[in-house]
Amino acid sequence: MRYNKKILKNGIHEVEITGFDIETAESKELLKTIISLLTSGIEYYFHFSNEDSFFLEDDELVKCRHDVPNQFSSDNYLVPFKIDDEHFDSIGFLPVNNQTYEKILDFWNYFEGMTFFTPKDVSKELFKKSYKIEPQENGVGYLDSNYAESVFNKGHDRDSLVFSYTPTYDDQSLKVILDRIDKENHTRNYSWFNW
Repeated sequence: MRYNKKILKNGIHEVEITGFDIETAESKELLKTIISLLTSGIEYYFHFSNEDSFFLEDDELVKCRHDVPNQFSSDNYLVPFKIDDEHFDSIGFLPVNNQTYEKILDFWNYFEGMTFFTPKDVSKELFKKSYKIEPQENGVGYLDSNYAESVFNKGHDRDSLVFSYTPTYDDQSLKVILDRIDKENHTRNYSWFNW
């Protein structure tokens, strides 16, 4: 794995973790481990955009169109904006638990864009009305608007995870967690940039 850290406006930090091959069991386990160790909270809020039709065959897309929404209870998945079956925005809410980490892998395969976080003091009703907060890139709007202290984003081409966080997030504990994951998984072929 490789990490690239940069500091954005308002002191927001962004760490891109690259080197995943989401088709392998090892990468899937690493992704779930990283997300679980970096999560603090009891519920995830999700913002999804578009199908990832580049990586999925037509029959897989049809299956995902049915299966993915069914992973949420009926009132916890909404499609507030839709052009067609491939182009839409949707939002969802799930508890933080082991089953949800498995579901995140399904979402990772199906959606082109995926941002999720554990909220601070943001109600579901407010999120339903204001799920698109500028700037949208890597969830910075959620951090600027105090919706969350940290945000997860599916990176470009499914091979990276972008973790963005506010200046109040414990930067050194993040490095310790990622070092621990590398040591436990023997993935010491990484390099730290700008840490």
